[in-house]
Amino acid sequence: MSDGPTSQGTPQGTSLYRELARRLRAVNSVNRELARALPHDCPPAAMWALSLVHQHGEMRLGRMAELMGTDISVASRHVTHAVEQDWLSRAPDPLDRRSRTLRLTPKGQRFVNQRSEELVLILERRLAHWPTEDIDRLSELLGRLHESFIEDPPPQTPARGVAEPRTSPEVAPSPATSPQTSSAQTSS
Repeated sequence: MSDGPTSQGTPQGTSLYRELARRLRAVNSVNRELARALPHDCPPAAMWALSLVHQHGEMRLGRMAELMGTDISVASRHVTHAVEQDWLSRAPDPLDRRSRTLRLTPKGQRFVNQRSEELVLILERRLAHWPTEDIDRLSELLGRLHESFIEDPPPQTPARGVAEPRTSPEVAPSPATSPQTSSAQTSS
């Protein structure tokens, strides 16, 4: 079997991608466990909104909706909850006073930092028996997979029209979860 796109459409390539699809669906159990670790007052979608602002910086609601792959009304619901908890604030956009910019509040920054550290502890506990090289490789491959879905325009699909890319909900990485530091931490 050859690597990459040349295996598409062959029985081996189809089998390969079916297995990958099955494995990706299984990752949902990981996401469910991580969501259960969130406090009761923080639905996963609100954490997603916080993580996006933490990762990308201040942004307008339209940008958040774009990153989430949803319409503005859905993103607005997630943001409203975070604003009500004092995790996010809405401030006038300096470039367009009619628009609002979303930013983490100090309480929101502390909340994201705490959740990030909890995520690191969960991953350390669950992957304690993994070799460091495997963790590094998984991180690298997941990053490549994510890039493959955000770099290129979504393909046209006959059954559903145009597929939209989505950014997966995740807790924003802390410096402790970066691939460079994870190797050093795990090997010490």
